[in-house]
Amino acid sequence: MQRSWATVCDKDEYLNPHKHWQSNISFAYYLKKPLNSGNIVFSFNENPNEIADKLFSYDKVQKGLLSDINNLNQSVFEIDALEDEIVIFPSKTAHSTLRNLSNEDRISISGDISIMLKNSNQFEHLLPNPNFWQKF
Repeated sequence: MQRSWATVCDKDEYLNPHKHWQSNISFAYYLKKPLNSGNIVFSFNENPNEIADKLFSYDKVQKGLLSDINNLNQSVFEIDALEDEIVIFPSKTAHSTLRNLSNEDRISISGDISIMLKNSNQFEHLLPNPNFWQKF
């Protein structure tokens, strides 16, 4: 576990799109999630599986190229997490929240997790075991 924090979103507040570049896994646990208090949204604008930029978008349905927009072919995905639920996702996925339209606070506890290896030889993209960290 790398770090954790609490977020309180009052009426009309929201979180702008962002990524957590310093970790591998992130989570949001909803302590208080009133109705209409804002869902978590994931943006997949950098989809490596698309053969053409913005291939899967709503205008392609209007033009008849796609028959339907669903969770497998959209660039934005919204999760309506309930109170006492946790959402776990890759840290580097762009995410945000919708505006809190409720008169009550939305309260969540979020955190970042970093994956570390016992033996990091030939794995430069992951953190080495803390036993090998230099102390200052």
